[in-house]
Amino acid sequence: MLVQCKSGIETIDLIIQMEQSVCQKILILLWVWWSARDKANRGEKMAYEAEICSSIMYHLRVSRQHFKGSWIPPSEEFYKINVDASFHVNDGHGGWGFVIRNHEGTAVQTGAGSLRRIFTRRTLATLWSVERAIQLGMNRVILEMDATILGDALRTTT
Repeated sequence: MLVQCKSGIETIDLIIQMEQSVCQKILILLWVWWSARDKANRGEKMAYEAEICSSIMYHLRVSRQHFKGSWIPPSEEFYKINVDASFHVNDGHGGWGFVIRNHEGTAVQTGAGSLRRIFTRRTLATLWSVERAIQLGMNRVILEMDATILGDALRTTT
């Protein structure tokens, strides 16, 4: 199934549409694996397989405790857009991503990209996610993000 994907974004789209517990395991595996690879590429001590497996199990336990019941689905006529972005101070690189879910929690669209400016990262991620929702004919959406200033700005009428 995943082997037939032609790009990283296509692969992530497919993973996000999987059953939630499977999706969570795969994404944590990829994140821990990528982090270990990144450290090795920087010349740091290479992690052993057992360390990587232990880290994956730890993050699965923590994420289950942290996210237990925290996502509330929108009502049937709405879609919920979750937007996030990150930024590495050391190298100036950042990334953004979004997922649009329906009232059943099913991912109906995802997107991701990279950014260089720290201030614009969440703003652009939000803009691109809303733009994509409009292109898909979704005119009733709820934005969910961890960006207080941007959230406040989007709620004002002036």
